[in-house]
Amino acid sequence: MRILVTGSAGFIGSHLCDRLLERHASVWCVDNLHLGRRRNIAHLGGNNRFHFIELDVLDRRALGTLFADAGFDAVFHLAANSDIGAGSADPELDLRLNQLTTTTVLETMPAHGVRRLFFASTSAIFGETSEILHEDFGPLRPISFYGASKLAAEAYISAYSHLLGVAAVVLRFPNVVGERATHGVIYDFLRKARKKSSGAGSAR
Repeated sequence: MRILVTGSAGFIGSHLCDRLLERHASVWCVDNLHLGRRRNIAHLGGNNRFHFIELDVLDRRALGTLFADAGFDAVFHLAANSDIGAGSADPELDLRLNQLTTTTVLETMPAHGVRRLFFASTSAIFGETSEILHEDFGPLRPISFYGASKLAAEAYISAYSHLLGVAAVVLRFPNVVGERATHGVIYDFLRKARKKSSGAGSAR
């Protein structure tokens, strides 16, 4: 399998590359390093089935050239702005990095005969509710630009699947924690708790 992973120098993307390589896939790691870090994938540099390319997914010409050269079998699309605070300060950030990167990938795939897409979405598409959630019907009331842009991206994936035969799997991640994480609700909470605990210890 020849697989493209966008946003693959990030927290989740780098772990995905680890697992795909363990399963003997050839992996092209594409990241513009907006939030991704080279150190997350540095340990993969000696693997001849791993290829890192610093590239902005919104660069359609460069992305198309990569598709033509590599001949991918599938795409894992994780490229996004996952910093909800930054997206709230700049509404266009989530539009560009979450929704428009998705439509760019969707437009490029059929042109190069790639029909399999795995998309990293989020539980933020549901917003805040006391109602019982249904995976397909929600309620879908996002309260952040991040959640709204991911929901819009899901809608485009649905349309491309129907119109152009893209076979897509959408994974709605909740708060994910682990090695290489740099931000997030739980990460920030633990960092503040650790700082508060450290401060209390020094006061004693």
